[in-house]
Amino acid sequence: MEGLQCMFCTFLIFLTKLLFDSGSLGSLTIEKVDVQNNSCVFRNHTIRNGQYGRPSNHCVHALCMARARQVVYQNCSPPEEYTPGDQKCIIYQNMSFRFPYCCPKTVCSKS
Repeated sequence: MEGLQCMFCTFLIFLTKLLFDSGSLGSLTIEKVDVQNNSCVFRNHTIRNGQYGRPSNHCVHALCMARARQVVYQNCSPPEEYTPGDQKCIIYQNMSFRFPYCCPKTVCSKS
């Protein structure tokens, strides 16, 4: 039975990678977490088993796998850093937005 659960977790990780994987987003990471009441405690944020969540102070998209005691999450890729000839560019990030809209991005304006 435990081998079947491990296969299921591997399948979930593979499926999650397919769903999350995008050229503009950052890496997919698996992190061990504490589990309380069938929920993952991820960076001081509780995510119910099988649900997605995002701690308010981190721009990530996380899936709780309580049985495996793991969270699979995707973070942001670094923003482009460039200054075109006649433009001023800044890095902008709004943590109140949902993932991936909370990811930092380069915003340029003409000077």
